[in-house]
Amino acid sequence: MADDVVPYDKPLNERQKRFVTEYLIDRNASQAALRSGYSPHSAQGIGKQLLSFPHVRKAIDDMEDDRIERVRFSADEVLRELQILVNARVTDFEVTEKGELTVKAGVPESALAAVSKIKRRTRSYRPKDGTPYTETEIEISLWDKNAAIEKAMRHLGLLRDSETKVQVNVGTQVWKIGDREITF
Repeated sequence: MADDVVPYDKPLNERQKRFVTEYLIDRNASQAALRSGYSPHSAQGIGKQLLSFPHVRKAIDDMEDDRIERVRFSADEVLRELQILVNARVTDFEVTEKGELTVKAGVPESALAAVSKIKRRTRSYRPKDGTPYTETEIEISLWDKNAAIEKAMRHLGLLRDSETKVQVNVGTQVWKIGDREITF
């Protein structure tokens, strides 16, 4: 066997074990190398090198498989959640007479998962020459659509790390990806 070839079954040293655990946090090899105790000056190169070792790659794959089995969460489920965020529009929602947020007819109930925040303000009025009444104002915020689109595009291979972030202007339906524009 050549000196530069590392077998799949070679045991990990302690720092490599730490690297594998740290890498699975954010999938950033340079940061994982830093957090594992490698030098800040060589972390980027070391991180890339560690990912090229078959025994390190196998340990990462094994830990990912274990985590998937533990949480029983699939890539399809993640993509379905991203799809909800990408497809959601503020106009999909309405407020009932009781002041509750709901989806409009024809919009799937799952669209409520796109709501990140609900602010409810209730004011009571007592006019001098009329019947007292209460007014409820509801403000909703949706999760970041740009981030969801970017994540979905990266997963589908439509956007690489070398390209800039996706910018979406929903009103005009123009997407900017790097220097390119896609108009709908």
